[in-house]
Amino acid sequence: MGGMHISHLNHADHAGKWSKKHGCSHFTDDTNIISLVWKTVPMTREEKKIVLRRMMTITSNIALESIHSLNTKELSSSQDAIECKYHCSECRHDRYVTMELWPEGPMVRAGKYTSSTKTIKASDADHLTLGYLKGIYEESRSMKYDILDGKKSSKVFCEKIWNKVFEQ
Repeated sequence: MGGMHISHLNHADHAGKWSKKHGCSHFTDDTNIISLVWKTVPMTREEKKIVLRRMMTITSNIALESIHSLNTKELSSSQDAIECKYHCSECRHDRYVTMELWPEGPMVRAGKYTSSTKTIKASDADHLTLGYLKGIYEESRSMKYDILDGKKSSKVFCEKIWNKVFEQ
């Protein structure tokens, strides 16, 4: 999005079935948005490991043994993201940009998740542009992710973005 850093996270691709083929880089700040979807997607195995490491650093030795014995495959976790759909006149297809909060910080990626556990909210947004969304995203860039702090979660990140977009 014209100056907004587009990231490519390899570790997110498998769990949420990430697809770059649904994205492109032909958009500008004036590109009209078709719709926005706030969805919950499966958390990656690497994210689950981060959760366990973080928990181990703040727990006592007694709890540490129990937590360490958890199988990360059984740890049910999710990640929230906002998917922005737009029409690319160059590709002649609808394309997607996805905003989310990861341990590395807020990120925008060209593409979308093809697997989700649920849709939180969805809305037509044909009155908005990617430039408008970019401004809201830039305001959130200082938000830091902490899996154990509910005020610093991907859900709160998406809630703040969603509320600013729709001025709630």
